[in-house]
Amino acid sequence: EDGTFLLEYLGNFTFTVKVHPPDRQWGRDGRDIPGAAQRQVATGTEGVALHHVVPAPVSGRLLAADGSPAIGLHVRALQPDRDFGDADQTNASGDFRIRRLGRGKFRAYVTVGKEEIDLGEHEAPAEGLELRLPASAR
Repeated sequence: EDGTFLLEYLGNFTFTVKVHPPDRQWGRDGRDIPGAAQRQVATGTEGVALHHVVPAPVSGRLLAADGSPAIGLHVRALQPDRDFGDADQTNASGDFRIRRLGRGKFRAYVTVGKEEIDLGEHEAPAEGLELRLPASAR
């Protein structure tokens, strides 16, 4: 009832402990489920806390400085307070959709060539978010 558990007789190894909503099944790597949590845990570890995050997707459009769509770039969103993030590649219209974020603040980044550009802090969930590259981005 309170979410605690005990795993016994597992041997002296490191394990991946995963938690997800009861109505969802795991994908191959466990990261297919928005809000799923996982952590590597060594035998004998106590007090591990895993928190399911309620999904708060972000969708929008990435534009070049001149207002044209920024095509084929990876938009990344990070929530450092949760050690959590996700990314998507922009399509021919500059559109992106980031599914695996929790509700709250995140920072958006885009990589252009070898340069990672910080596009500022935003709030999830969000629809129609417009991100614009600086004129210096090539």
